[in-house]
Order: sequence, then C-alpha cells, then structure tokens
Amino acid sequence: MKNKKNISTIAIVLTVLLAFSALLVQVNAADSSLIVSAKLPWKLAVSAAIWDGANAYIFGGGNEEGAKNTIIKYNTANNQVSISSATLPDSITDAGAIYDGRYAYLFSGWTPRTGGNSGKIVRYDPVSDSVTVMKATVPTYSMSAVWNGRYAYLFGGWNGYSYYNQILRYDPVKDEITTMSAKFPKGIKWTSAVWTGTYAYIFGGSKDYAIPTDEIFRYDPVADSLTVMTAKLPAKLYFTSAVWTGTYALIFGGDSYPITPVTSDKIIKYEPASDAITIMDKTLPTPRWGTSAIWSGDAAYIFGGNNEAIGDIAYDDIIKYTPAQQLSPVQSDLLSLPAYAYDHAQPYALRTESFAGAQLLSVSQQTVSVSPGQSVSIDVTYQVYSTSNLGAIMQLFFAESWAPVGLLTTTQYPFTMATLVLASQKPRQ
Repeated sequence: MKNKKNISTIAIVLTVLLAFSALLVQVNAADSSLIVSAKLPWKLAVSAAIWDGANAYIFGGGNEEGAKNTIIKYNTANNQVSISSATLPDSITDAGAIYDGRYAYLFSGWTPRTGGNSGKIVRYDPVSDSVTVMKATVPTYSMSAVWNGRYAYLFGGWNGYSYYNQILRYDPVKDEITTMSAKFPKGIKWTSAVWTGTYAYIFGGSKDYAIPTDEIFRYDPVADSLTVMTAKLPAKLYFTSAVWTGTYALIFGGDSYPITPVTSDKIIKYEPASDAITIMDKTLPTPRWGTSAIWSGDAAYIFGGNNEAIGDIAYDDIIKYTPAQQLSPVQSDLLSLPAYAYDHAQPYALRTESFAGAQLLSVSQQTVSVSPGQSVSIDVTYQVYSTSNLGAIMQLFFAESWAPVGLLTTTQYPFTMATLVLASQKPRQ
C-alpha cells in the first residue's frame, strides 16, 4: 500500500495506527541443541569457511597428512557433503575468507609450496565452480576477515617472521589492498572476527609469539578506529572460530597453549549491545581449536578442528549448534521503529531489522534515489519466523516514514505501510 502524505497527515495516521501497536505475540523458549550433523570427507583443521545463503564452502585446511587444496561443499538443507571440481592454486591452511554476495574471497594462508605465506587472494565462484587468482597480494596469513558490504577487512596476521598489528582493507572492485591507519596495540594473529552491520568485533588471538589473549576488539571502518572492549573472553584463547547470529556473536573452542587447560570445548556468547560474555550450556563434543564456522540463519555449523590434548589429531565432524530461542515478545511498536533519512545524492537501500525473540527470514528491499523536491514511497514486507504455536499467521501493520535530507519541512514526505508477517511454521526454502 502506498501513500504520500504531508507532515500533519502523517502524524494523524501514526496516531491512529498506534492503537494497533500494543498487540503482542509471545515467543516460547526452545532448548539449545548440539548434534554431529554430518562428516567431512577427511579430518580437517585450520580451514576457512563461508556461507552463500544455501551452502557452506570449506576451503583448504589440513590434517596429519598435510595441507589441502580442496573446496568442500556442504548443503545444510539435505545434509549432503560433496567435493567441488575446482581446486585452490595452493594447498593452504590458516587463511581468511569472506563472501560478498556473489563470490568467496580467500586471503593468503600457509602453504608447503613456500613453507610460509601464500600471499595470494583467490576468488571462488560458487555458481560456475571456478577459481581466479587476483592480482593483488597479501603480505601476511593467520588473519581473520570480515565483509562489510563494500570491502573486506583483514585483521593482524603473521608473515613467518613477525606479527602484524595492521588492519588491511581489500577492495574487490579495484582489486586493491589498503593499509588502514588504525592498528592493534601489539602484533596479533589467529583471531576470529564477525561483522555486525556497523562494527567488526575481533576475538582473542596470539600476541608476542604464542602468548594468548582474552581481549575483544571493536573496529569501526567509518572512523577507522579500534577500541579494546571492557568485556573479556572467559579464557585467553587463539584459533577460535566465530559467527554472527544477527544479535550476538558465538565463539567456538580455541587453544591457550602454553596456558593450561590447553584446548577449550566451550561455546561463548558475546553481546555487543551490553558488552557481555556468557558461557553457553552446551559444549563441543571434544575440546578443539582450529575450527571454521558459518551461521545459516538459524544454526551455527562448526567444521573439524584439532585437539592439542591428544597430539593435535584433527576431526572430521560437522557440528550443528542451534541456540535457545529467547523469551522476548514480538511487538509491533511504532515508537521503536527507526527513522530513516534519504541522502538525495546517493541511492539508499533499506536495512534489515532485527525483531526480538524471532528469526528474520526475509525482507523485501527496493533501492531508490530521491532528488530535492521529490517524494518517494516504498513497499516493505518483513517476514519473521516464531517458535510459538500460534496455529495461524498473524499480520501486524506498522508505519515508517522517510524524510529527504536537506529539504524544507513543507515538502511532501514519503510514507509507507509495511506488513510484518509472523509465521507459526518456518517456510520451506
């Protein structure tokens, strides 16, 4: 439904709609679960993994027999594991990886070809199952990586001789590496990292030649600033893996050599909003470090890993961890909705919103540009999955308005009606 209203009319409509905003739908809690869902083709540790919306791809890694140049595809819907025909140009371990919505990018890694840094940036196309070596190179490996929607950011690393305290930015459009001004207090490697939509959070790592840390760092790419958070990991850990669920990070396992106990089986929850750490009720089947992990939208999948306690023996299991649902209600509350503003000079894409206690499955999006004096209406549909036994689909209507930046208040404001669909059963993909 599309409407164009002036300011006074919008105020009237919002007042009327507020009468409907008190409707609450209780979301029942569900226990967390952890199972071994499948097996990798071989034992594997220190691999890199990405999620493309339908499949997980696991790159390289190694075991007692050496490093791999393979790409493993795991389909979570049918629980099938397959080996891609494409192979990496080097057998590698300890690489960073991101997915930009079209391609996966793999950054460097340790390779037996050189006995150290691969230095290569490899692009993988899941659609054509093909590999391209980019022209840009990376001076380090053992770094973590995130994708912010425009650039990849690489944190710390090691070149075989010294630790890096730098943050690198990779532009896949220009195929360029830029060294950012922000730096870690000391050189660091073997971190894990997540992107929240605004910041990158970097967990643990090894500093000063095999000294683990419990620090959590926040990197702001807009300000190019690095902050050490107050919260600490419950132990000093490196070689963890981490995923972002949409509201919090989950951090898996890790190693703390030379501090004992050496290897962790813990699953750690970090909430950036409160800067709080929680140790979850479930643990990994065995202590392990060097796992890779992805978030599929409703569960984390953790791949392989190593166990220091049994002589660095790698694992071949794929672990599915589903966190417990929160006891928060889903509420259509007009007062809590964000106010957006258009920059008339740039197109603007609607952001994905989070709803407490429910999983956001999809949101329809339109990208528009608005010129001075122009009014634009956009239809928005949010689809949310709840674990409650509602027995029926309920529709909650709410309003959002957008004001073009820098225009007079007498300008016609765009006005949108949107539908929030709360489904009692998760739609099949």
